[in-house]
Amino acid sequence: MSKRQDVTSSSSSALVDKGYLRQTHAFEGKKSSTGNKKYSEKTKPRKDYSKIRCFVCNEFGHTKYKCPKNDKKPSSSSHQQNDALFGEALFAGDEYDTDVWIADTGASHHMTKSKDFFVSYTAFQEPRPITLGNNKPMLAYGKGDIHVETGWKKCYLKDVWYTPDVVKNLFSVPTAADKGMEYWMDHSSCRISKNGETIVVGKRHRGLYRLQIQMILPTLPAEVYVASTVDSLQVWHERLGHQNKQYVEKYLKKHGITYTKDNELCEACILGKQHRLSFGTRMTVIGKPGELIHADVCGPMQEDSFRGYRYFVNFKDEFSKYRDVYFLKKKSEVAEKLKQFLAKAQTVGHTVKELLTDGGGEFNNKEVRQITQEM
Repeated sequence: MSKRQDVTSSSSSALVDKGYLRQTHAFEGKKSSTGNKKYSEKTKPRKDYSKIRCFVCNEFGHTKYKCPKNDKKPSSSSHQQNDALFGEALFAGDEYDTDVWIADTGASHHMTKSKDFFVSYTAFQEPRPITLGNNKPMLAYGKGDIHVETGWKKCYLKDVWYTPDVVKNLFSVPTAADKGMEYWMDHSSCRISKNGETIVVGKRHRGLYRLQIQMILPTLPAEVYVASTVDSLQVWHERLGHQNKQYVEKYLKKHGITYTKDNELCEACILGKQHRLSFGTRMTVIGKPGELIHADVCGPMQEDSFRGYRYFVNFKDEFSKYRDVYFLKKKSEVAEKLKQFLAKAQTVGHTVKELLTDGGGEFNNKEVRQITQEM
């Protein structure tokens, strides 16, 4: 047999071993008698593990995933089990056990659905949405404190959110970490401690870490209530930026939000869509500087200037568009600045004939009227 035939035969066997052969009838029952035939199928080169060192046993020839000494190999069954348990913890309609608290590293707050636990309670102004792992919304209606016993001591679990739709009581590990606590766990148990002192422990059950927490029910539980009123279409119209009510209805129906339909007219929309009459046209034509001067005061500013000024008055000539600005500490200084402006205009050879203002108190007073009569 020729060398070319040997190569072809070994290539075909490699394809069969690797599972990359698609047209098996081209190889079955035939010897490599067609030595000059070129096969179009591409063979995938086999990876050489002889120079690869395992991180577990420090030997060559395999990776840590195939090492016989590796006790932490990931298995597909374990992933499926974890996913199922995670679903059981939050989403499944499992029977609710009021005494069980689950340590949850993904919960942003402590949560419970039991009203009788709360020693004190503060309702939110509006329900706060909580997004779960399955993208389904859940609402929290308030928060409060709960009296518990952990086996070591009695304490209060603070800022627990009242969430009627939660399936199990959730103990937020991130919230505990923000208060200086440490969380430790292994394959069978977990522990929460602070400054080296154990606060609560838990045991693993069906993939979830159940904390050994006992509830101490108050003699007079706090009043926990959930607002049951349904908002009107007008309220949602205002919340969504005064959108067209037809679009608002489509949005509410799409997201399953209940509302009461009304025929209320939105006063803000009516006023906003009204047209304003145009300003009248001035018949007098200004022919030279000084015939008409516009004046206005701006202020007070949020911060005083370096020299303590809080206002400024602006004088604008209608013909030349020239502007002269004077800074003020008080509005009462307008009369003095008007005198300075009129003197400046007279110095350059212009006579002011008319002064146009908005009629504010800084212009409509005895002192300013006396100055304008002398122009």
